[in-house]
Amino acid sequence: MPTKFILYFTPDFEAYAIKEVEGALGSARKLADFGGGTALIETDRERKDLLFLLSKARLILAKHISPIDVEFGVCGQGDKDLISILDHVLSVSYVLKGDRFSIQCRRRGTGSDYTSKDVEVFVGSWFEGNGSIPVFSSTGVVSGPEIKVVGIYLFNNVCYVGFSESGELINEHNDEYRLYAKAGKVSRSQFKLIEALRKFKITMHGGRALDLGAAPGGWSNVLLGLGMEVTAVDPAALDPVVAASPNLVHLASISEIPPDGKFDLIVDDMNIDAESSAMMLVGLSRLLGNGSNAIITLKLKKGSNPFKAVNSAIHILWQSYDVVSVASLFHNRLEVTLLLAKKG
Repeated sequence: MPTKFILYFTPDFEAYAIKEVEGALGSARKLADFGGGTALIETDRERKDLLFLLSKARLILAKHISPIDVEFGVCGQGDKDLISILDHVLSVSYVLKGDRFSIQCRRRGTGSDYTSKDVEVFVGSWFEGNGSIPVFSSTGVVSGPEIKVVGIYLFNNVCYVGFSESGELINEHNDEYRLYAKAGKVSRSQFKLIEALRKFKITMHGGRALDLGAAPGGWSNVLLGLGMEVTAVDPAALDPVVAASPNLVHLASISEIPPDGKFDLIVDDMNIDAESSAMMLVGLSRLLGNGSNAIITLKLKKGSNPFKAVNSAIHILWQSYDVVSVASLFHNRLEVTLLLAKKG
């Protein structure tokens, strides 16, 4: 029996993301384009196979998958729709007393007198009132028991609802951008690193970090907040607040890095092509201890084949690193982020 799901992706990579999912599932057809990097997809796979195959696939361009268990019409009036949405959620979900749960709603289109947050609060309050434990997106690493995830997507006059557990999904949450966009920041890019640390389940407490392409200092700011000593490399100036930190050293070029320096983490968000960035990171691998991590953002060109560029960069990186994970983060635009481990 065909199964429907909502696919999240970078808009410029839509065709490639669908092709990638099709390769993992054996079939994938776009039924509707919702805009904003989301589309309604149908596959011939059964629902249980869909979630299993996608959770095991090494997807590069798909940001998130939200399965659909039921779809129904809405009128745009909160006093009617919220009750109807809750009824349909209860018909497909099993969230018991003491279970951890997350309600994730997105809405596209106009004409409603309520917001996606209104839906999350209304449905979430019902579960919380029955003894379940709400889990909200945060900047920390997700740990502990599985989260029961209720996905709700509203597009004009149709509502799609799906239920799953966090371990079955590409991402535990689909609201990272909304969450981080409201926070104070040195630069937007700092939330890309926050999301990467969370996605890759990396916890850092102290140590030394090398930040390549640091200006204006968003990534350095995150690393300083983790208690790390940071060497920031960039010819441009850093944000005054970041530059004033006693735990930061600002170098104008890579040539200024001491040849015998050692770091616990290297991060690279340089605005250069993917292959050049990969070659530079290989050259600096001597600064990492065996098994230590590096996080690199590969910049991709609009209109180019992203798979070709990513695979070419990975081929270079394999000289010095194991490629642990590749992900298209919610904060990635024309780029993907890799987690690497220095080879022994």
